Amino acid sequence: MKVRFFHTLPISIITFMTLFEDTLKLIEESYQRVIPRDLFNESMLLKSLGRLYIVAENGDLRGIQMDLEADDFGVDINDDGDLEAMNIEISYNGVSFRAYTPSNSRENYPLVFEHEYEYYSVFDNQGNPTEEVLAFLKTLE
Repeated sequence: MKVRFFHTLPISIITFMTLFEDTLKLIEESYQRVIPRDLFNESMLLKSLGRLYIVAENGDLRGIQMDLEADDFGVDINDDGDLEAMNIEISYNGVSFRAYTPSNSRENYPLVFEHEYEYYSVFDNQGNPTEEVLAFLKTLE
């Protein structure tokens, strides 16, 4: 049996990085912030992440790690319209997962964890961890 190798066109690392940077600029430019909508949406994300930090340090979510990977939080909107702090890595027992808030949510703490295409509401409206997020974290122990 002969094995054939198909070659793609060669692309230099400089060309690749230029294309990558241009793509990032397009993404950044496509998210045009509008007051008051984005003021409230972004503040809700940061409020929820602040609550997560407090509960991770002093409450039922001990063991959650929050690591800042840049000089800013990198708040951005994804394809679904959800807001994420792209520069904050959130993990538990070495397992990282996405944390975001849905746009235009009316909940007090609308933070959601996403891991392997499963979604977990993190807090109830009083800022207490939900049973579903506690059960999720238990699976990671």
